[in-house]
Amino acid sequence: MSFIGKLLRGDDSLPYIFWVIGIAGNAIFVAVDEITRHIYGRNPYEDLLLLMLFVYFSYSYQRVWESAGKYTGHAIWAKLARLVMLAGAVVVLISLMLYTYMPH
Repeated sequence: MSFIGKLLRGDDSLPYIFWVIGIAGNAIFVAVDEITRHIYGRNPYEDLLLLMLFVYFSYSYQRVWESAGKYTGHAIWAKLARLVMLAGAVVVLISLMLYTYMPH
């Protein structure tokens, strides 16, 4: 089974999917946004970055959710992973609404 195939199906372990794909992957987008804001004052690529963040978050959300459903360890870890991703989805949706409806 290929690495990409495993990622697309959520077949990797829950800890790997959660920490690497879910947490670290999304943190990279936030870091890039903060760095470009620091350099330019306002991120000139903010719209593109938000679109990429939304697409990546959707991907990582689905992978963590599927991996949690297949997890055979303690059920609490699968439930917590799903809870964290739900909280992240709420934060992303609120951020997108604020970005869309608040003046820049």
